[in-house]
Amino acid sequence: MSDDRREAMSHERLREFAEKTIGVLVTTLGLVAVLDLPMRWGGMSIFPQQYLGAFWGLMSCLAFLIYPRSKKSPGTGGLDLFLAASSLGLGLFVAIWYPDILMTIGLLTPTRTVLGVLAIVVVLESTRRVAGWPLVIICGVFMFYGHFGELFPGTLATSGLSWGRLVNLLFLGADSLFGTPCELPS
Repeated sequence: MSDDRREAMSHERLREFAEKTIGVLVTTLGLVAVLDLPMRWGGMSIFPQQYLGAFWGLMSCLAFLIYPRSKKSPGTGGLDLFLAASSLGLGLFVAIWYPDILMTIGLLTPTRTVLGVLAIVVVLESTRRVAGWPLVIICGVFMFYGHFGELFPGTLATSGLSWGRLVNLLFLGADSLFGTPCELPS
């Protein structure tokens, strides 16, 4: 057996192990959230967005491991691993720091803006891989509308948001990524 073939099999086994591990973690996280175990056993309250952040991070990571970049490149490459790791990191950031984020939710910080841009890229790329380009284009149109809403006529006109405010709202807003979009599948 050639070294390339052996290495490919090794990567495949590692990917399968990661998929199964993440599947078990998602199931465990779901049980912890539904049963509210931190409150029952430790007397501490956890915000729903903390669970949703961890859930989103795990599920996005899984999407990058399962769905290939394109039909022409079926393997898991460096970009896939970077996006999977970014998903986990962003999910853990929200899961760990959400109480502090909530206390300063209106502040626009460079760190939150950069993380928000990365989260939007992760969401759009995982959406493209799972559902295809049409849904990504629809999301892009609505982000465009959120920023350039003042240019629309009549009742379609809005005040529009700066890019920084829009990114932070889409990333950390309770009605955005860690609201209904994550509550439905979890």
